[in-house]
Amino acid sequence: MTNQELPTQTVVELLRDAAAAGMSTVRLYGGEPLLHAGLPEMIRESLACGVTPFVSTNGLILTRRLDAMVDAGLRIITFGYYGYGEVYDSYVGKKGAWDRFEAAVGNARDRYKSELQLHMSYVLNTRTCSLAELNLAWQFAKRYNLSFHVDLVHYSLPYFSEGPNRELQFTSGDADRIRLVVSELARMKDERPDLYAEPGASIRSIPDWLLKGPEMRVPCDAYNMIWVGADGSVRLCFVTFPLGNLFDSPLREMLFKASHKAACIGANQLACPNCHCSRDTRIMKHLPSLWRYSMKNAPRLTAPDDKGQFVVIQ
Repeated sequence: MTNQELPTQTVVELLRDAAAAGMSTVRLYGGEPLLHAGLPEMIRESLACGVTPFVSTNGLILTRRLDAMVDAGLRIITFGYYGYGEVYDSYVGKKGAWDRFEAAVGNARDRYKSELQLHMSYVLNTRTCSLAELNLAWQFAKRYNLSFHVDLVHYSLPYFSEGPNRELQFTSGDADRIRLVVSELARMKDERPDLYAEPGASIRSIPDWLLKGPEMRVPCDAYNMIWVGADGSVRLCFVTFPLGNLFDSPLREMLFKASHKAACIGANQLACPNCHCSRDTRIMKHLPSLWRYSMKNAPRLTAPDDKGQFVVIQ
């Protein structure tokens, strides 16, 4: 949220409530979280509460803030990867951004070796959906020993860039190159499962997520999370199901109430714009989807009927 940030003390109280509710991890991101002066204190408080923190950053000022975050106890950093070189610069709209990004990643790896877990999220869109771009990304991940993840261009998140005239979104005409990239992702997993650990079923589901969009009906597991905006707004997930605002009441007064329970049911039933966040865990929890994508050309199951029986479609 542009030009907004939560006060550090508000985040500290939020973390304490989250820990008391049994939440185990917190993702600190923005915008750009490294711009927040209180970030090291948030990291320390997370660890004091028994909540594992990780920071998602574009990396452009990482070198300047890295030591303070590591001294506070941070051990996990994730980066968004939007293409190599000029493709990256074009996406973020800053010439020279790629050079700064790679220098920051290299510095973090050199300074802290295996002490830091570094993750990169390869954003798959029409600019990055090619074997050439994917190979550059994969070589980058191997060069700096980065855990490799694949994020798909979003069709429902209000803050996700789709480019002019939604040019980063896929259409049915992109099906063949999507499948080529997915085949290469499967090969990458076989080559280095220590770097790329996405389940095979989830990898094979990628074409359907990209081409079907909201028609991809896989129950959501957002009931496992809480999203908090820089303006204090609290929602069940990134997109919808509002629960309240931290400036009106603390998190502990929102959790496990009737509105929270109703939101959890609504998310599971996809009473929402139906994004593809957490597609891997959703596929693995949903038996028909797991069956469909577990094997090439596997029989497809429908949802259970009123007797709890699945129907096999060859």
